[in-house]
Amino acid sequence: MSYSSTVRPSDLAAQKQRQDACVNAALAEGCKSAALAGGVSGGLSLALSAVSEAYRFKFTTGPRTAFVVMPVFSAFWFVSEKHVMRCNQKRDNKWQSLDRLNGYEAPAHEQLGKSPQ
Repeated sequence: MSYSSTVRPSDLAAQKQRQDACVNAALAEGCKSAALAGGVSGGLSLALSAVSEAYRFKFTTGPRTAFVVMPVFSAFWFVSEKHVMRCNQKRDNKWQSLDRLNGYEAPAHEQLGKSPQ
């Protein structure tokens, strides 16, 4: 099945705006969750430093930093990826031919008009 059509600049601009909006929303959601994770893990680290002598003396700066940074990074990564996947699921048939022209191949069940089994 071959597709031959012209892509209007307005279609490309609309697709670019849609992709930018999705990325911006994903970054915003990722930053919110990272801030929450940073507050929780940073507060826990601060509390452990104040209360636990073992935490203060046995953990060097590296492990303490990892204790705070890893949850922040993980929260940002997973939430932003989840949001981008949700945006990709919202693609409608209107953009499928434009996606094919841009090199994005639709799954087989979408091309044939069947539901996934």
